[in-house]
Amino acid sequence: MLFSDYTNPTFSKEILDLIIDPAHRTEPKRYRSGKNPFEFASKITENVIYKLDDLIANSKDEYTNKQLIANFWDLWQHFFTKISCSGKRHFLSTLFLDINWKTTASHWAALENKKSFYETMVKELGKYKTISIQNVFSTVGEKTFLPDSISWLVEIFKKDIDTTVCLFAPSAERMIQRLFYNHISKIKMNKPLIDDYVWILNRMVDLGSSEAYMFRENVITYKSIV
Repeated sequence: MLFSDYTNPTFSKEILDLIIDPAHRTEPKRYRSGKNPFEFASKITENVIYKLDDLIANSKDEYTNKQLIANFWDLWQHFFTKISCSGKRHFLSTLFLDINWKTTASHWAALENKKSFYETMVKELGKYKTISIQNVFSTVGEKTFLPDSISWLVEIFKKDIDTTVCLFAPSAERMIQRLFYNHISKIKMNKPLIDDYVWILNRMVDLGSSEAYMFRENVITYKSIV
């Protein structure tokens, strides 16, 4: 196991290196199915997230849960550094914790107090995988990241309009819904934040979203009085 409440952090990082280094040495498409180190490494790292979620969801031992979460983030910091230094863009979906979360989910305990670290990952690598960030914001990351963190996405979108392709995805509709129904009172009190929300809505309208148009008509009233 890559991490637990008793695993030596250094040993965990060494195991992670052994798993992901072969994939970084070549391109995923060069391997046949079943012999692809990229596919193997992706599954292993995804399972680390699933395992942590399962462990903390089924344990009432607060100390153990805190230790598990701390070990996980220590490993994830190493994972982030490895990807950043590799010059490659493998494993970004997993790095951003974009796994098969329930679409009804709105919080993950392991994200608590990790907003700053997640922002660091977004600032450095987010432009390569905006869809994954959006998927997290619209599910388990809602309570930790919304509404403020939409500004991270808008900053990326404004620099490279091509990254807004993620706004075609169902998670974009889910995100703007949650922003309106769960966070509009905070958004309307912050002009930069409401400007960023309207920017997303405008772009989604341009891409043909009727739902974004409906929300924009409601939000524009708030914007005019801020």
